[in-house]
Amino acid sequence: MTSKLNKIGVLTSGGDSPGMNAAVRAVVRSAEFHNIHCYGIYKGFEGLISDEIKKLNARSVKNIVNKGGTILKSARCLEFRTKEGRLKAKNNLDKYGINSLVVVGGNGSLLGGKIFEEEHGVKVVGIPGTIDNYMIIIPLLTIRPQIWKHFWILLSLEIFLRMWKSRMPSVLKG
Repeated sequence: MTSKLNKIGVLTSGGDSPGMNAAVRAVVRSAEFHNIHCYGIYKGFEGLISDEIKKLNARSVKNIVNKGGTILKSARCLEFRTKEGRLKAKNNLDKYGINSLVVVGGNGSLLGGKIFEEEHGVKVVGIPGTIDNYMIIIPLLTIRPQIWKHFWILLSLEIFLRMWKSRMPSVLKG
């Protein structure tokens, strides 16, 4: 059974790392472009359990790329490691009608997303975000190439535009 992708959630989990705001911005703007409602989940999986969920739009993520950390805040959550905690999280997603989740984080966060998808059928896409020198991509994590393609195109464009804008004053002065 397939369900229409019309509402997604995005969260950042674990420790803050560079690029988390850029990833959140790309997800929100891509969702809006495709007429998909996007909800920000504050404080990672902890916020998913405690219902700290807010609708986001392009205006919500304006000018966040230059900010450090993550506008969604980030936390580690022991309760999400339990079936009961993940059930609370699923119930909160159901309350908002969210059927897909984008998880930005490291190994533990992506593993949590994988387990959540297996247990509750929520479609999860993981975006690696870590300051560690290693990154083990969990082989069984469901990766949807069409979403990755859009994400990387938007992220590449964003990086190019930021570099161009930062060079503009010197280009204009000659």
